[in-house]
Amino acid sequence: TTVALLIKSILIYRNSPLHFHFILDPFSQTVLEELMTTWNLPSVRCSFYPKEKYFKGSISQIPSIQTESSKLIKLLAPSILPLTVDSVIILDDDVLVTSDVQKLWVFFNELRDENKLFAVTKGLECFDTGVMLFDLRAMREMSWDYLWFNVVETSSNIVFTIESIINSMIILYPDIHFILSCVWNVNLNNQQECSA
Repeated sequence: TTVALLIKSILIYRNSPLHFHFILDPFSQTVLEELMTTWNLPSVRCSFYPKEKYFKGSISQIPSIQTESSKLIKLLAPSILPLTVDSVIILDDDVLVTSDVQKLWVFFNELRDENKLFAVTKGLECFDTGVMLFDLRAMREMSWDYLWFNVVETSSNIVFTIESIINSMIILYPDIHFILSCVWNVNLNNQQECSA
């Protein structure tokens, strides 16, 4: 699966302990738990959260969602993850990590110094949500769920994707985000631009 490839790419370059948080359906959770048990990795912890429990709440209330609506679950990370988790790096399952993911943690200091809620990469035409940093503490304090759902309720979009919601949020609330270099999320359509 693409998730297994993502995990392997993270593990290859890691130099510190990791704690993965997975929001999954029951079948995927069973497969991933078995995989992680088989690998028996030192200094790696996993927490699992049932996607259906959260998907049936806020996400199902969105009037029109695309077929990949499961990606919208990322918006609920501040509500799903325990209050003891202050920060999280959110990666699409098709991301291939080519460096120690710990290098991304440095950007949380900049996020906090500039009072931003999240960091995202900028693509050619819009912001890309394949790699995001969420300051969960700040998001909870700023009523994140209200902010993103307000975007959905006031938008004229017919189809909602994670990208359309995040991009609309950035337009409505321009001071809440930090831009990561696109080198953290190189796509085939922007690799020339991000090679530096």
